[in-house]
Amino acid sequence: MVIRAQQARIIPGFTEEQSAQLFRLLSRHDQSIGELADTDASTEVFQASLTARAGQYLRVSPPVAGMAVLLPSPLLTTPGDRVTISLEAPAGVLRVACVPNQGSDGQVTLGLVNGLERASFAVAGQITLTSNGATGWTTQAELPAESPVSIALAAAGIAGATGPTGATGDTGPAGATGAAGATGATGDTGPAGATGAAGATGATGAAGATGPTGPQGAFGGAITLGYQWRAAFTAPASGQVARNTAGGEEESTVLYLSETEASGADLAALLASVTGSTTTPGFYVRIEKATDPSAWAIWVDAGGETDFGTYQGIVVTPIASSGANPFADGDAILVHIDRAGDVGATGDTGPVGATGATGDTGPAGATGATGATGATGLVDGDKGDITISGSGSTLTIDSNVVSNTKAADMAQARIKLRASGAGTGDPTDGTITQALDMATSTVSAMVYRGASTWTEVASPGAGKHLCMNSSGVPNWFDPTISGTSCLSLATTGGLSVVSDPDRHMLSDAGVGFLKSINQMVLWDDFYSCHGSSALATDTAQFIVCDTGWGIFAAHGAGTVAAVDGGAGGTADAPGEIIITTGNVSANRVDLYKGSTNTTRGIRASLIKRFICRAKISSASSSALYIGFGDGPASSNDSALFYHDTAVDTTIHCLSTNSGGVTSNDTDTGIAIGTGYRTYEIRQGTNVVDWEFYIDGVLVATHSTTSKARGLNLVLTLITRTSATKSCTLDYVGLESTTMSRN
Repeated sequence: MVIRAQQARIIPGFTEEQSAQLFRLLSRHDQSIGELADTDASTEVFQASLTARAGQYLRVSPPVAGMAVLLPSPLLTTPGDRVTISLEAPAGVLRVACVPNQGSDGQVTLGLVNGLERASFAVAGQITLTSNGATGWTTQAELPAESPVSIALAAAGIAGATGPTGATGDTGPAGATGAAGATGATGDTGPAGATGAAGATGATGAAGATGPTGPQGAFGGAITLGYQWRAAFTAPASGQVARNTAGGEEESTVLYLSETEASGADLAALLASVTGSTTTPGFYVRIEKATDPSAWAIWVDAGGETDFGTYQGIVVTPIASSGANPFADGDAILVHIDRAGDVGATGDTGPVGATGATGDTGPAGATGATGATGATGLVDGDKGDITISGSGSTLTIDSNVVSNTKAADMAQARIKLRASGAGTGDPTDGTITQALDMATSTVSAMVYRGASTWTEVASPGAGKHLCMNSSGVPNWFDPTISGTSCLSLATTGGLSVVSDPDRHMLSDAGVGFLKSINQMVLWDDFYSCHGSSALATDTAQFIVCDTGWGIFAAHGAGTVAAVDGGAGGTADAPGEIIITTGNVSANRVDLYKGSTNTTRGIRASLIKRFICRAKISSASSSALYIGFGDGPASSNDSALFYHDTAVDTTIHCLSTNSGGVTSNDTDTGIAIGTGYRTYEIRQGTNVVDWEFYIDGVLVATHSTTSKARGLNLVLTLITRTSATKSCTLDYVGLESTTMSRN
């Protein structure tokens, strides 16, 4: 619409000055309308949110839900650039905002519209927005239909150009019925008269006063989506937006958007297109509370998006917010996304410029300094650890100069050798096994050092013993065959050394003498003793490996028998003695060392250690005595272990002084059981002490004068019921401090 001002006229109802001001306003309006001819005008009427560009003319008709127009960033426009919007038949609110500014230093600030983050319009008319090229846009509404100027122009009768046909208005109310005329005299009935013309339409009533301005509407972006906020930093449910951090909501660096809007709309394709921009940054995100636009937060794309199937994760950088944690769990929110356009295609390469003229030749540079003298070549001669010859072409390591520190490192427990390979070759790092295999690799073989070489001694098989003959050569022998070069079998069943009596000997009594330390050793494990006769009479000796054992008392049918471990004995004992009582209560068997049970041929003060491994067939109704003494009725000195169910069920340590007075009786608290136990009595650090051990554990220490007397070695078994009891003896050992007999 173009209106020409008429300066000579006065508008009815206005003063001359008011008329002049009105004509000046119309003149500017005329100029603004004329400029629209040079803009990028659009004939389409938009009802959905869109992004404008500088110089564009838009026609919009907001629906009831409203719509938004996003202006360019002010920094990307020229001061004075305009966007003109024709607001036509609005059913909802038009919201206008602009893209945030990002300066050359990377700092992001909000662009403003009339000094605010956004401006809202709800009245039809034309709006011009002008950029200042720096911080924002300003708006000027031009003659909305309901404005006072439009009403004044209509009253003045100044007609503008015919505008577009408006929408049909509502039907006005029916006019009031006229007053009834006075009743005339009744005349003659005349002919029917013609129908009269319709009365003139009544004047239109004055327009009502403009209503109050409504509340500020929600911010509108290029894309506005409805969601629900989820405060927990977990995957969002349908229609929700979640975050990735437990700190402030506005500090989140990843936003998780459901691919389904709160309304149920499928947003998968839309979200994928938003995050697919090739520009950096690709988009901005603003979230605000739907019922309170003052609660908001803004992020910018930081690159990196992930499709989780039912929701999208977008990596963002926080920019600004209305405050800490602006949203509460379950809040209805509006998500505004402003996507940047993709990077345009690379333009064509410009033509190559013309070659410039060749410049003049420059003057010659100054002569450079003389370089350093090169290294002197190798000179023949002995250089300490190496000798150089052949005019420096040959380097020879001198003899005896490569020390262990200069040789290659090697692993622990290794030696240099060459265990395999024909001819000569480099040494390797080998093991002691590889070194011994160079002497012999025969399984079970042995090697010894002869006069000049190492010699192999082949394995003879099982059951052979090894000794050194008079020539110093190791030999295997069979202990069951007499006449060997090393040992002979005595007629009494013992073994005696025939080649080197200065080293040691074994008498037929089973007593050994170590001459080098003047020490007596007794040891009997009853090996190869099967076949010996059992004894049933008092004081008679019986033949086992050692002829020095005898029976003092065998009541009733009591017996002593020898067996091999594999011939009725225990599997882990090569030979055993089994003592069995009679079947009358108090029947007993005494096994002693010597000709009688009172010989007491062992001086107590010279005993270094006594050891015995034995087991009892039944721990109930029985008694067992092992050690030094004459048995349970002894009136002499003793030091022994005993178990007697007449007392209790545990093992005791007993020692008596001369005359049979009990000086110590220690209850160890250990049950005897029916398995093998090892009993050991040692001379203590104090020469008057006895130390008692069971299975290698010290259980008692006694001080007694019994150590000044001679003692007898004895084992006594007693039954306390009308049933036999037995004790199995695996081995007995006695070691003295010096060679002496009482």
